[in-house]
Amino acid sequence: MLLENTRELDFIKQETDFQTEHTGGDGWTILHGNALRLIRAFLPGSFDAVITDPPHARRAWSQSERSRTTNQKYSSMSPDKALPDFAGDQKDQRSWTNWCTEWLTEANRVCKPGAVLVVFIDWRMAPCLSDALQRADWIWRGQIVWDKQTCRPQRGRFRQQSEFALWASKG
Repeated sequence: MLLENTRELDFIKQETDFQTEHTGGDGWTILHGNALRLIRAFLPGSFDAVITDPPHARRAWSQSERSRTTNQKYSSMSPDKALPDFAGDQKDQRSWTNWCTEWLTEANRVCKPGAVLVVFIDWRMAPCLSDALQRADWIWRGQIVWDKQTCRPQRGRFRQQSEFALWASKG
């Protein structure tokens, strides 16, 4: 988001209690907080694109897997350097699809006509995401494959070295 002045950012932070994570470049700012609450603070038609990587809600098969934190599941950083854990990773497919529909609807509202949406997702949740973005009135345009090149080997299985991004447009 191109901010005209710091007062706009202060207003957003006051109303929604977000932290500025980083500012730089040509007037861009990264805000840290609950994305659904944050997006509701923006005016309609504010953005040309949304590029995001939401929690993928990768449900685990065992109780021990389900009780692991998101850092334990997804990060190889040492605990003293780890990023904060995040919520929303234990949803089932229906509740995750409903949640995505909710924030994708808000994203559609704050985007300009013709805006592009790119959402990174793993193969397990890509069908749910395609349903959610269409329910939120985005036009699903396709799927992009990200070849990670390196990944954890799995004995007796194909390596899961790809992730996907679904892309859509507003109109």
